[in-house]
Amino acid sequence: DRLDLTEGVTKYLSESRTDIEIRGRRGAARGGWDKLRDDAEIEELMRSGVYLDLARFNSGEERTESGYILSERHFSDTDAVVFSGGEEDGTWTVYMTRALSPGTEGDKPLSTDGKYNIGIALHDDYAASRFHHVSWQYGLAFDAEIPGDFEDDMVEFKAPVHAGDYIEAAGKIIKTGKTSRRMEFTATKVISLSGDEKSPSAAEVLPEPVVVARATGTCVVPLENQRDVGR
Repeated sequence: DRLDLTEGVTKYLSESRTDIEIRGRRGAARGGWDKLRDDAEIEELMRSGVYLDLARFNSGEERTESGYILSERHFSDTDAVVFSGGEEDGTWTVYMTRALSPGTEGDKPLSTDGKYNIGIALHDDYAASRFHHVSWQYGLAFDAEIPGDFEDDMVEFKAPVHAGDYIEAAGKIIKTGKTSRRMEFTATKVISLSGDEKSPSAAEVLPEPVVVARATGTCVVPLENQRDVGR
């Protein structure tokens, strides 16, 4: 009775549960939706900022919802977050506006000296369940002293990846600034499912690794948070 199950079990954070079954060993149900921590623990997690802030924009209805995920997913119409967007020449451009500290439940307060992880998901018309595109994790920082360093950041997907594929990833630092480190990453597929219908889980080592993604990115570490190395 502490969870709203009218639409089934929604997303939740593992921190909100006392136990999570990952592998489903000996027939155990995977997950931990029914192992909810008590109310006092959930409230303390909220006060400590242990929740995922969400904002959702429906371009067709021009409707914005805001919410959060902890013990379950919460969404409601809001004026604290404002989206606007439109399509031109086949390209959608969307703008999000919100105060650093909206003051509404689930909207995390942001500070100009903080560092935050963000992600973006795109849903097409009539998409249901998990049929949507999700970005890689991005970093958000304010007042970073790295003019121009973000201009060439990119992610390039080169080949498809399926469940059961084995991926190796490598990265290296290619530029060092006062507070920033610019990096290159490459992900290669070395093992892939064989496609044998009789043995759907059978996999084979590829003759040559296949590059599935390349990326460049910038990491920012304020001087006061850097290790005192070589000084």
